[in-house]
Amino acid sequence: MKKIVLFLAAALFIAAALPAEAFAASKTSGAFGPLSWKLDKKGTLTISGEGAMPDTAKGEHPPWYSQRKQIKKAVVKEGVTSIGDWAFDGCGKLKAAALPEGLERIGAYGFAECGALTELKIPEGVTEIGDGAFILSGLESAEIPGSVKTVGESAFKWCEELRSLTVREGVEIIGDEAFNGCTLLRYATIPESVTRIGSLAFNECENLKKVTLPESLTDIGDLAFYGCEALADEEHYVIVNGILFDFYGDGGSVTIPDGVTKIGYQAFEFWEDLTRVTIPTSVTVIGDMAFHACSCLREIRYAGTAEQWDAVDIGEDAIPEKVEILFEG
Repeated sequence: MKKIVLFLAAALFIAAALPAEAFAASKTSGAFGPLSWKLDKKGTLTISGEGAMPDTAKGEHPPWYSQRKQIKKAVVKEGVTSIGDWAFDGCGKLKAAALPEGLERIGAYGFAECGALTELKIPEGVTEIGDGAFILSGLESAEIPGSVKTVGESAFKWCEELRSLTVREGVEIIGDEAFNGCTLLRYATIPESVTRIGSLAFNECENLKKVTLPESLTDIGDLAFYGCEALADEEHYVIVNGILFDFYGDGGSVTIPDGVTKIGYQAFEFWEDLTRVTIPTSVTVIGDMAFHACSCLREIRYAGTAEQWDAVDIGEDAIPEKVEILFEG
């Protein structure tokens, strides 16, 4: 009898130490807020009901999370109005997802780290794509419908298989780092409706060969096209809408092309071989740290007068103190 009591006590102690997920491992259906869910033997997760899918915070999980490695397909039925935050995070075997007409929102990190998910149609009517919604997913193409007003920060970050991007008229904001690290992306056309492209939005899209932006777009964040080497012109400058973002030349003496209006944040930082820079009068802004740590830079030749130079907005740590400014106007 004593042995039985000790065994039961030990079992209870171990059970108390186990996470709740250990007891939910076999659960394949249930309720989640106003919705119901069911996972069948083929790996299809069906979510149905009326209303918004509840959000879960980081570190918390929807009820099917314990079965995430078995989920191969997700079918979200008509009537569901949102994909909650972290809804399918880490569903690494999810290959297909069907989203309903009437969906209004894709929450933050909703499809994060879904590496097997290569395609997904975002329905017209979705107004928000949350931060990190598809970060580290396997998407090969993305079409953002015009109903979306904001593409959240890091929404498609590190989607290293993303090759095709279509942004429809109606989208207004592309958030910071939205497409950062999409290394296979080659072309991007941004419609007239976009009013802001955030910092680092296309950073390190190293194969991006062509980007078309509306002339009316004036709010482009720092480093938005930094690291986009394929965008460099014959003189090795990456210039988008008059902003010089990056330089892939050999240093020495460089001449900023006429027509450039801004030398971007960190555009020439750490170019130790840079000795002289010629700047045209079209430049009105020199961003923070533009020539930071250019240890051999001795001279900047400005095409205008001293008075014109005084009107240039020069950022913090933009030009080393030892550099001599010469005026040619």
